[in-house]
Amino acid sequence: RPLTLTFMTPLPTQSENESKTASAAKVNGKTMSQLFTEFSLDDNSQCFIGHAMALHTDDSYLNRPAVETIEAVHTYGQSVGVYGDSPYIYPLYGLSNIPEGFARLAAVYGGVNMLRTELNDLFFDDKGKVCGITATFDEGNGLGPEKLGATASVVIGDPSYLTGDRRRKTGTIIRSTCLLKHAINRTDDAQSAQIIMPSKHLKGKSNDVFISLLGEAHEVTPRKSGTYLAIVSTVVETADPIAEVNEGIAQLGEVALRFDDIVDTYEPTATGTEDNVFVTRSYDATSHFEFESREVMDLYERITGSPLDLNMSMEELQKQASQ
Repeated sequence: RPLTLTFMTPLPTQSENESKTASAAKVNGKTMSQLFTEFSLDDNSQCFIGHAMALHTDDSYLNRPAVETIEAVHTYGQSVGVYGDSPYIYPLYGLSNIPEGFARLAAVYGGVNMLRTELNDLFFDDKGKVCGITATFDEGNGLGPEKLGATASVVIGDPSYLTGDRRRKTGTIIRSTCLLKHAINRTDDAQSAQIIMPSKHLKGKSNDVFISLLGEAHEVTPRKSGTYLAIVSTVVETADPIAEVNEGIAQLGEVALRFDDIVDTYEPTATGTEDNVFVTRSYDATSHFEFESREVMDLYERITGSPLDLNMSMEELQKQASQ
């Protein structure tokens, strides 16, 4: 423990510029494995820092530049205590609240958000840039599906909408959604929890197993029902995906109801800057959405040509874009 604290103590005190210059100079091209060895950290400390704090999903980070992990740990340290005792935040009423909020804001500024629609065609101008789409909607009012069109200078969609040669398969993941009548053991009856099971401590796994626990405090289960929602997920590595989450399921205790979902994952085959059609990656197996957050930032920069500045208001960003 003292050696771990020695390794971690300087990180929160560095400014952003220092972390990108001075720290990089100190590690001087070292890999994370070399840096761990330099600080004499044991396997458990390395595992905690690399997987629970830096949020790496496998051990490939050990052979990559150490500054990558240092920056990730710095971000983790800055996040702790910002909203309670956890570095994580989660929306009330579940993740659906995020696209709902985005759809409302997009409508205010001229955007259109289409969920659960069938994309029929993309249309392009003489310069090869997207200029419109047609899609099939079904409002569920008994009138049946309706094909509508919309103009668009930019189209963003996940691989379930933009298929064919715009995407390529990256793997398969399994998510087991479980309803519980109790909190998870050894969590002090927490209403929410984030558990990361590093692959190093799992039998036959190269990727981590993730457990996310939510309860009535986040408005995802009925109030005063004593019901919890737990999701166990991982990257599929064998022909028996169910068995790959068994060690995670075992941490939950008695499960009242369980649903297993096995899905393929995809990534875009192009950056999208040539035709303004931007395909996102599929959701991965993680439950902390770190990589999805990074992708949003990357998407913004690819679309606008400038990094996202969260200190600027929407009005300021629009004014900047029009100049």
